[in-house]
Amino acid sequence: MRWPRGGTAGTTGRLGRRPGRAGQNACVFRCHRVRPAADERLGAAAVRPALRWCSAVALGLGRRIGVLGIRDEAPPAVRALLGDRFTASARPHGVHRTIDLLAPEGPPAVLEAATGLVASGADTLLLACTGLNTIGIRPLLEERLGVPVVDPVLAAGLLASYGHGG
Repeated sequence: MRWPRGGTAGTTGRLGRRPGRAGQNACVFRCHRVRPAADERLGAAAVRPALRWCSAVALGLGRRIGVLGIRDEAPPAVRALLGDRFTASARPHGVHRTIDLLAPEGPPAVLEAATGLVASGADTLLLACTGLNTIGIRPLLEERLGVPVVDPVLAAGLLASYGHGG
């Protein structure tokens, strides 16, 4: 996969560029919170939030999907996309902002919250915050918990590499 300067997907740092320029066919935003500004600047059809694609990958992997993020509830769009496969959501104790994930107690709190989701019946975990990609927690969760963990950044990159327009 190639990225912004000759690639298939733009990133949040390029709000001024529309997909289609320099070979881009999608603009993937790591954080859903930038989407309103991006919709206005790029046009709603150009914006591909990472969590939408993350949900699509999770649906392909699991029947009972637990959502792990930094909010008390799973994002409404994620719950809607997962439908009856949504099992539960969790926020790591003491984590309220992405910066909290970088604190020494961040990764252990993430592991504890993820363990609770699996204990409640989740057979797949969806990471509903791209900050979880930043701390590289996916491999540890998969190893310790034995379930697939869908990272929104990797899922968006995977689907963008196929030129998916959804």
